[in-house]
Amino acid sequence: MEDEQRLPQVGSDSDIKDVLDTLDLSMEYYIAEAEQHNHLGVVEVGLGGEGVLHTKSFRVPDDKELRQTLYNLLSTFMLDDPGYGVSAIQLGFNLRVFAIRLEDKSLLVAFNPYLEPDDPEKKVISKEGCLSIAGGVSYTSVARYSGVTLAWEDIDGERHQGSFDQGVEKYSHEVFAVQHEYDHLNGVLITDEERKPKAEKVEVKVGRNDPCPCKKGKKFKHCCGR
Repeated sequence: MEDEQRLPQVGSDSDIKDVLDTLDLSMEYYIAEAEQHNHLGVVEVGLGGEGVLHTKSFRVPDDKELRQTLYNLLSTFMLDDPGYGVSAIQLGFNLRVFAIRLEDKSLLVAFNPYLEPDDPEKKVISKEGCLSIAGGVSYTSVARYSGVTLAWEDIDGERHQGSFDQGVEKYSHEVFAVQHEYDHLNGVLITDEERKPKAEKVEVKVGRNDPCPCKKGKKFKHCCGR
């Protein structure tokens, strides 16, 4: 499991109070926007959000009021937004919590999640958009693990673990949504170089009597194939 000592930490009680005061103001805004059925704003690249979105988020401390407020914030956002998920950093709070919409339409709100691939070598290409990039209308190809295991805490601090995979018989967005939101907590965006699909090296077999790939005009067996 991830070494929690290496994660950014929210320190003193005063830090938590400052976060709560800001969250209270944000909740008033989000609830008012949701009641008017307006699209809720997120931190965007191109609007000064690059630095925020590329920041590794802080571990959520064991504070009931803080967790409840974060839960309410993400849940309120997801009620109005048609997307598959949102992370706290996208709403301006660099804390390790995200929400995703599951296949059965319920919400999974994961505090302090930790993700591991089932097979690091097994990846698939996912076509994804992001609320924080061009209003979510710009889709790009992203390399994702085909299966992952996620460990997380719920609002009460209880630990859970679940498996998410692409499946064979039907498309499942869950495995991609989990990885997408987990990336946000680590300051990684779908447009970052490390998420771009890598071209696979293709080994070309050349017959001994075929033209040599070096293009010197000789047969392979009389050139590089000797």
